[in-house]
Amino acid sequence: MSVAGVIALVVAGGLSAGADVDAVPGPVHAAEASCPDPEAVRSALRRLATPDDPDRLVTATAEAGLAVEDLGDRMRVRVGGRVRTYADAARDCDRRARLAAVFAALVLTPRSAGDASAEAAGDEAGAVPPAPAPAMPAPPVAVAVVAAAAEPPRRRAETRFEAAPALALAPHRGATLVSPLLMLGAAWGSAEWKLVLAAGFAVAPARFSIAATEIGLLRHPLRLSAARTLDLGRLRAGVEAGVVVSVLRVERRGPAPTTAATRAEPGAHAGVELSLPAGRLAVYLALASDWIPRTYAMTLAPEGEVDRTPALWLSGEAGLRLSLH
Repeated sequence: MSVAGVIALVVAGGLSAGADVDAVPGPVHAAEASCPDPEAVRSALRRLATPDDPDRLVTATAEAGLAVEDLGDRMRVRVGGRVRTYADAARDCDRRARLAAVFAALVLTPRSAGDASAEAAGDEAGAVPPAPAPAMPAPPVAVAVVAAAAEPPRRRAETRFEAAPALALAPHRGATLVSPLLMLGAAWGSAEWKLVLAAGFAVAPARFSIAATEIGLLRHPLRLSAARTLDLGRLRAGVEAGVVVSVLRVERRGPAPTTAATRAEPGAHAGVELSLPAGRLAVYLALASDWIPRTYAMTLAPEGEVDRTPALWLSGEAGLRLSLH
């Protein structure tokens, strides 16, 4: 059974750097030598000090009342009002000297609030920290690192303008009506969601005949829709849905007499697209459909009602797009 001894490190005041420092031994049990030796602790303190003032820590610990108690399979270190106990059943005296020196240096060296809190939590806990390297120029100081929460990226508003030639198709009376258009559009919103406004201007009418009468349809759609964009790497895909109001002009082009009538056709709009961005510019392909739930009668004199306007218009376009942030 080991007998506890107490080593008191007392350094005479007023010594200059590099002067010899003698310890006044504390009470030691006569039957057993103290572990660690006071001189070993002073040597460990000098190794932790700066080369230009190797005795700085020795002097500071003496003034702070450094005491190392040998408790057999444990060692207790007291300095500056702080106490820590280390478990060491192997009684490694050199390691004890290094631990005592490191603890004293940590107590007497200015440190942050985070370091002080961490050290206070370990007092009297009995945990044995890893031994420092013998040739360390300065005492290791634990640094508490607090990771700040990353600020979520702000979504930037994006304004988009586009123009494209388009071709509108309408299945009608077993045939397909064809009308070329010029589509102009603008959109505003985030990279994912946008509000889209697009207008189409018929360049030429869609023509068909009823008996000997030639009919022409000039349709100018105005669309308002919400669009969702999906990032596919280099490509972007989009879907949109909304409403459409078309200005439809029905013309009797021959034989004479020629007549014309204009109607407004409300309906529903849906579309898909695929684009390839290159900086602020992008090329895109789009397909759209406009469904007109209420069609209009086409009346000829003297025949009367001979047909109704198409209920479904399909269109495709390929154009350029400019995005501004």
